[in-house]
Amino acid sequence: MKQSIFFTGRLIALLFLFGLTAFKAYAESHKTTVQQVIITNGEVEGGTTLRFDQGGTVAVDIKSDQAMEIHLHGYDIKLSLEAGVPSRLAFDAKVAGRFSVTRHDTHGNDSHGALFYIEIYPQ
Repeated sequence: MKQSIFFTGRLIALLFLFGLTAFKAYAESHKTTVQQVIITNGEVEGGTTLRFDQGGTVAVDIKSDQAMEIHLHGYDIKLSLEAGVPSRLAFDAKVAGRFSVTRHDTHGNDSHGALFYIEIYPQ
């Protein structure tokens, strides 16, 4: 009987450690990294390349002084920005590479080339 209780206790401890390790790996691979972009007069202030690690969630907080639609190429995500209202572009960084974020006109066409780039570095 003592041996059975000892074995059960060790099994529970082992399962707990396994679960804790799995949770830590999941949490690290699903962390959210946030960066900010400010667009004034159609131009990005500061640097034009944002860098992130693959595997987590990318979040870009964007504030523009003009209403516009932006498009993240490669991930094919579109986001409408209202003038003066902060917006968040967020996605899971599953694919590594360099992706342009462009401004679209009212017909959905790229109108001003790349506003900025998002680079996702492989793990």
